Amino acid sequence: MKRLKSRIDALEQQTSGGGGVSMPAKKMLVEILARRDALFWPWRVTRNVQPPICELRIRQREYLSGTTGIAAKGSGNQSDWKTAHELRRQLIAAGMLTSTSSGGQITSLFLTRTGEAIASRLVGDRLADGRQSMLAFLLLETLTDDRGTPIRESVLLGVPSHGNPEDWADELEVMLPLLTSGCVRSTPDTVGRVLFSFTKGDRPPEPVAVAVDVAAEPWADDVYIAAFNSERHMLENVDPRDPSECFIPIGASDCWPKTERTIDEK
Repeated sequence: MKRLKSRIDALEQQTSGGGGVSMPAKKMLVEILARRDALFWPWRVTRNVQPPICELRIRQREYLSGTTGIAAKGSGNQSDWKTAHELRRQLIAAGMLTSTSSGGQITSLFLTRTGEAIASRLVGDRLADGRQSMLAFLLLETLTDDRGTPIRESVLLGVPSHGNPEDWADELEVMLPLLTSGCVRSTPDTVGRVLFSFTKGDRPPEPVAVAVDVAAEPWADDVYIAAFNSERHMLENVDPRDPSECFIPIGASDCWPKTERTIDEK
């Protein structure tokens, strides 16, 4: 039995695509992608859901500026901590992650463009590719007026302005690479809808997808969804650093077009 376990452990460490890193490292890479995406995926405000938008905006800015990335925390188990530490080192050495450190310990992680591309391809069709996102980028550029008025998701993506937002999550996916690159911002209104606009100041260049020869792997989608949902739940309940800050959503009529139905409360 011990010999069998040793052989299984050895197989897990063998490389099988995904940039030449081990299977456990690839799983960690997909989890980091999911946790990063959970931070930037559009947040909605309704009567029943009030996420800490100010704190989330701070965390988004910190990630984009390279100040603070995805937290790199080990478990209380020493062997698990050492394993996670070595996997992070492996991904950093492969050029898929960068990190911040304190006292010789890795404290947070950032995906490189190569790491993001590999992780996205491992997950597969769930995640939009760069070409799809570029079409959304160009359409947003066409619709945006001189004042930079936010554009409703229904106008930009052709999705309903009422009902259950989970029904059009696939269409919303094309915006995620634009949000995580920092060139586009999502903002909730007062009735559960999401609006998109270019970030203020000097507009960052549109994202260019990195081409990688990596095939989707059947385990990656489940790993991505589990990590995304777990991180999303944590972020929804995180304590703001400054409780006095108050986020004011965009008014229901302070965008284009002026009249639409609201998201139904679920």
